[in-house]
Amino acid sequence: MRAGRTRAVRALTVCALAWAQLGCGVNALVPRTTEGPAMVRVPAVLAGVRDGRARFRQVFCEVLRTHAVVPEPDDDCERRLPRLSDEPAPDPVSAPTVSAAASESVARSSPAAARLSVAYVLGFGSDCAGQGDLIEQEMGPFLASLGVALRVLRVDGLGSSESNAHALRDALLAGADPAERVVLIGHSKGAVDALQLIVEHPETRPRLAALVSLAGAIGGSPLANLGSQGSLRAAAWIPGLACGAGDLGAIESLRPATRQSWLARHRLPPDVRVYSIATMPDPARLAPGLVAPYGLLERIDPRNDGNVLTHDQVIPGSTLLGYVDADHWSIGANLQASPSAIVRAVAGSEPFPRRALIEAVLRTIVEDTARPAASP
Repeated sequence: MRAGRTRAVRALTVCALAWAQLGCGVNALVPRTTEGPAMVRVPAVLAGVRDGRARFRQVFCEVLRTHAVVPEPDDDCERRLPRLSDEPAPDPVSAPTVSAAASESVARSSPAAARLSVAYVLGFGSDCAGQGDLIEQEMGPFLASLGVALRVLRVDGLGSSESNAHALRDALLAGADPAERVVLIGHSKGAVDALQLIVEHPETRPRLAALVSLAGAIGGSPLANLGSQGSLRAAAWIPGLACGAGDLGAIESLRPATRQSWLARHRLPPDVRVYSIATMPDPARLAPGLVAPYGLLERIDPRNDGNVLTHDQVIPGSTLLGYVDADHWSIGANLQASPSAIVRAVAGSEPFPRRALIEAVLRTIVEDTARPAASP
């Protein structure tokens, strides 16, 4: 009886979370509207995206094989980084293979020697799930072993990107060691908030080495067209969650028309390196709480992570590091470690080697900063 009651409570909770996230309105997923700029969908190279996939694959596979807590076989690395048909072959001069030469190159790219630190910016509803604490628990000791300090820049998970960018600006300038260069890692809407920070607050750029987007909602998400401030208020009241309301502007900030209009008006600053990692999971490995939203987005494109379409995750003008086989939540944090039974129930248990991914990102940044930036 108790087990059945527990399953029922979990089912109702999942439904409540789904309604809170997607909204209860009857708005179309992609409404016919005159809002937003003129749009055209083009290959990444025509959007000024630089292709860093081949080298990043080498670095990630080497880190996963020799530096990760639990080494993985090479074929698992291939599964973790799905190849699109246009991914270039590795440069035989700078990095011949994932071999002794590549391993030596990875070993030389020390984040500690480069005086890097990491600042995480988490996404939509992150405070509801206590993601900041989870990142500190998982990444803090690991990054410390690499000689890299970690800070989680906490923002309102239900707040607007404009409001959060101001908060990030204050936190970054107040807490950063001037001798260190900060790698700003933004997950989901956190990448949007961080992007708005570096564009609209130029005084922060001298402190930054790079911005890295992990499954960033850069072009917005059609799911936001189904939401409302009312759905955010409902999410803030779900028992067992701890959501800070902020200005309740998150849904508006995530609408595709809002994000695309912002992108049309702004360009990347030339003095901060910007990287994109997009998620493209095997649907069989989706978290239980992402199955329903994945199905909605699948109507537009099956290449989505349960929250954001894959092609909307790449920042125009950035360096594309790769596509990873992870859903929208698993690339961000280990939600199975959450103290909340609600969060654990919807998160599923599919593991992802986040520490190896972040180490590979840092080593790639060190390699890139050792040579002059490519001209646009």
